[in-house]
Amino acid sequence: VRKICDNCKTAVNPNEKIKADILKTLERIPLAEKEAAKINENKIQLFRGKGCDHCSNTGMKGRIGVFEVLKITDTMKKIVEQEELKGEVLWKEFYDQGSLTIREDGIIKVLQGITTLEEVESATADTSKDKTFEPVEEKGK
Repeated sequence: VRKICDNCKTAVNPNEKIKADILKTLERIPLAEKEAAKINENKIQLFRGKGCDHCSNTGMKGRIGVFEVLKITDTMKKIVEQEELKGEVLWKEFYDQGSLTIREDGIIKVLQGITTLEEVESATADTSKDKTFEPVEEKGK
């Protein structure tokens, strides 16, 4: 995903629906991951680039990866080998391992001010039934 330009980064206030959707996503992220990322669930702050000479007035400069890592444990090997145990069983083990989906990794980077919610939304699939995120309004508008 594209990174926000550090030279023109500005805070934006998410609406209540976006805050609620982010908090819902954070519920599944292990506490250790949230602490390591220094995420404060009581203060959901998002950012975007205004645009400047440094980023050719795009508000974005550079790229960063968002990742999903599946640990191949003995339990996971057994699940993969047994065709009838895929799907929900595979996802349950994935979550039990404390793994993050690519979208959850992206949300962490959004809350760290590295990228925007729109970037994560466009680069990742929303596996929930509800389409969650809407455009964020700039602070003060």
